[in-house]
Amino acid sequence: MTDLDTPLAELDAAPKSGPFYDDITPEQAAKRYSNKELAVYHFYNNNGIVAEWSKLGNRLIAHGRGFAAYGDFGVYHEGLRKLAAYERKRVGRIELQVALACIRRTIDRGEAFLAKEA
Repeated sequence: MTDLDTPLAELDAAPKSGPFYDDITPEQAAKRYSNKELAVYHFYNNNGIVAEWSKLGNRLIAHGRGFAAYGDFGVYHEGLRKLAAYERKRVGRIELQVALACIRRTIDRGEAFLAKEA
């Protein structure tokens, strides 16, 4: 056991909080976090828009069609990743809202596709 093991164990045992861990809705996150933190929330949190998009992608793969058109990858994913990146110190409100709106539109189109195919 090294000198670093004890502090690391304490860090792991500490309650987790923040945009990575908070179990809150996107509406609550929008009120609670700055634009930078909101980008992190939507990219990494299990309740964020990327998690929703990934679930849609999995449903489209299971359906067997449409993944290339509506899947959770590509330009929009990369744009949100860049907003959530550690190197970014600030994120503009409009920049974030446009990224989220584009992803939301893609999710809505994927859901409409699945509804039509069902």
